[in-house]
Amino acid sequence: MMHRLRNAILIGCVAVIALRCVPAPTVPSDSTVFAAEADAVWVLCEGLWRSNDSQLWHVGTQRVTGDVVSLANLGERLGDTASDIVRNGDTLLIAVNGSRCIDAVDARTGQRLARIRLDGAKEPYRLALVNDSTLYCTNLNDDSMTEIDARSLRVRIAHIPAGPAPEGVDATTQIVAVANSGLGDLRRSEVDAGTVYIYRRSDMLRMHVITGLPNVASVRIDEARRLLWVSYRHFPSQPDSLGGVVAYDLSTFAERVRRRFSAPRAIEIDPVNGEVVVLHADGIDAVTLTSQRRIATHRSGGDAVWYGMGLHPSDGTIWIGDAKSYLTPGDVVVLDRSGHEVRRQRVGRNPTAFVFPTD
Repeated sequence: MMHRLRNAILIGCVAVIALRCVPAPTVPSDSTVFAAEADAVWVLCEGLWRSNDSQLWHVGTQRVTGDVVSLANLGERLGDTASDIVRNGDTLLIAVNGSRCIDAVDARTGQRLARIRLDGAKEPYRLALVNDSTLYCTNLNDDSMTEIDARSLRVRIAHIPAGPAPEGVDATTQIVAVANSGLGDLRRSEVDAGTVYIYRRSDMLRMHVITGLPNVASVRIDEARRLLWVSYRHFPSQPDSLGGVVAYDLSTFAERVRRRFSAPRAIEIDPVNGEVVVLHADGIDAVTLTSQRRIATHRSGGDAVWYGMGLHPSDGTIWIGDAKSYLTPGDVVVLDRSGHEVRRQRVGRNPTAFVFPTD
């Protein structure tokens, strides 16, 4: 009995000495908890409206990381509700309309660099980066745009008047184009609903108005071919009517071609061949001034709603945000240009926009 007791005491003493010899844990000098892959695609997940659950996902070839902003910024969230994202060098700029701000996030570490607050009740919706110093956002709820210094991350011009419910925006060094949707049936009778405003960038004065575009949604400028592409969706009260995409001459704004689609959701320009890839309710088509071809047939609805789209600049793949039922985590579906699925990845709810690796 005494022998066992002496052994227990000896073991206890050795354990205490050993514990004293173990160095105390230290906080790593490098506080980075996340590091992005160079070839990763950033996926913006909108979440549920007014649920404060928007997320930024990192989809790389080696790993996938969800909700990077919360991971890299202890106790913080991206906000409510994120609707668009662009990249300026190593900075991701994200429109978060419910939070009434534009977030600047480090594209290497996921750390929040700044939160650009917009004045009044402005809710940023779509973004257009002109160059490394100028960013425009549309404010859907107060019929305006805001110009932001993309370097200093400060508001440069708080309020630029637009038409009813401005949505899509794109810009060159010379002009800015803004789609005034009118929110479908809700404001369709208001002056300039269903138009595209063209501004002169030097002084932001309106120099032209394109009309005849019911529930206009997106604008994309193809400078190389001197074309402005616009999508419109028609009205929810007319379920059998078709929307479409229209190309305009960038110098005269004369219409060049119009192609009809059911409820276009997104348009992107392939800079290599000038094809405009259109996501619509029946799938994906590629159009030019002289051609049209179906890439993939898919009827959105039920548990498979193709909600957002982007084109990878390196390999030409089409990245689709599948919102499924809107209420559950969505998927990123990657197609080649023949419409074959090459990758599928589960992400957050309602994936809506993408940022691809820089060259």
